Amino acid sequence: MVFRFMLSNSVSVRAPESRSLVSRSSCEVRSSPAGGTARAGAESPAGLPVAAPPFPPSPGVRSYAMSLLGLFHLAIRIGEVRGRYTMDEAGLLRRQVAGLADAIEAGLERTADAAARIAGRLYEQPVAEFLGSGPGRASAAYGAAKVLEAAGIRGYDQDIEEFVHLQYFAAQTAVPSVLVAPTNSAARSRAHEVAKLLTRLGRPVVTLSDEPLVGDHLPHPPRVSELWQPLLHIAPLALLACEAMELRGEQPGRGGRDGWIDSIDGMTTRGSAIELPSLHTT
Repeated sequence: MVFRFMLSNSVSVRAPESRSLVSRSSCEVRSSPAGGTARAGAESPAGLPVAAPPFPPSPGVRSYAMSLLGLFHLAIRIGEVRGRYTMDEAGLLRRQVAGLADAIEAGLERTADAAARIAGRLYEQPVAEFLGSGPGRASAAYGAAKVLEAAGIRGYDQDIEEFVHLQYFAAQTAVPSVLVAPTNSAARSRAHEVAKLLTRLGRPVVTLSDEPLVGDHLPHPPRVSELWQPLLHIAPLALLACEAMELRGEQPGRGGRDGWIDSIDGMTTRGSAIELPSLHTT
């Protein structure tokens, strides 16, 4: 089954405008508002409207958050309809998701301060790796994408276990590593082992967690189910990327300057013809 997400700026979610995921002094990543629905999804059989609150524009922050919210609620409903849990249990899951906004807001200043401090140490690096497992792998991929899009740092993500088999053996040991390692992660014990390996290699390390583990600590609120943590990690990772962007004097997507001129207003994506080859044979 194919779903398309219809992102808009209409307000159908009650939330104060002050709750921007990347609001901190001048560190509000700006871009042109997204417009329209991608043609690739226009013919999909089902649409899931996902309205974004009127926060300051932040490339790939609101759209990612609202897409995750849409998918989580869709999954909860599918499980409910299939009888995997009761209506009361489904309601509890929905309340857990809704409660994340308060948890994020409560720790936002502490997270923002840490992101600014860590970015000051890492922003000159040309490469950064993000390591995570389970739901944390999604957060690792998001963090890698944000530092690349916002600051131009070549970010990449890897599973914690796969790191031990691959990137661990890289001859370049100055690459910063961001380790997604919440205390309630199913992969926490392996994250502890990898933290020791990173320390022995002498790599600059940042731990995204509710408690410090190794290196610099990029905090997120405690006592949140690992299942929902990709939503919880949006703010610290977006803030880290934003601070690095400011320090590097960069713009999102390189501002469409020089060789990136084709990407102005997202035209390298929106302007794609997406032409499919004919299925008919002669």
